[in-house]
Amino acid sequence: MGFMSEHFFAWVIYYLAFVVVYAYWARLMRILPLRFLRQVFKGLLAVPLLTPVMSSVETGWWSPAWLHFAYSALLGNEAEMGRALFSLFLGSVFLLAILALDSGWYHWRRRR
Repeated sequence: MGFMSEHFFAWVIYYLAFVVVYAYWARLMRILPLRFLRQVFKGLLAVPLLTPVMSSVETGWWSPAWLHFAYSALLGNEAEMGRALFSLFLGSVFLLAILALDSGWYHWRRRR
């Protein structure tokens, strides 16, 4: 699997579509009064859509965790569903850590 494979182009298109959706989502979230809530809701869009899981069928192939979970649920493969959910959990933990750091940084900068 090379750098310019079909898999690479599929991910590029997926990320470009995400950027468009995220831009509109961020604009919609401006109605929320608290900055922290805006950040949380933007993260709630990003984590499920951008968390990858390595395919167990094809070596070196990655797929979005939500899509991997859905396929595994349709096929009844509990082990793969668990891997996808674990990846989503790790993405959520990472998001919460980033939100905590961002919130602390924002409050620290306002006090200065």
